[in-house]
Amino acid sequence: MKAVLVSNAVIFRRTHDLEVLAALLAEKEITLPLSIDQLKQLNPFAVTLRYGEVDFPLLDVPKVLEMMHNARVWVEKHIGYQP
Repeated sequence: MKAVLVSNAVIFRRTHDLEVLAALLAEKEITLPLSIDQLKQLNPFAVTLRYGEVDFPLLDVPKVLEMMHNARVWVEKHIGYQP
């Protein structure tokens, strides 16, 4: 998400909060491949869990892997990445 923001010249504060980053993308009318509900499910990994402050949340691993794949494809498309 940050790579897409940077590639669109969007200035943002230092954050790992996926909902905040999604709101910035929405302001630029950039559509994410993940819903707000999905971002809320992933946000503990981006924010709180990263610093060891909570127990590991239970997740549907195949569903999360699919979300991450979709997000990666989306980022690569938006920044013009070609492996």
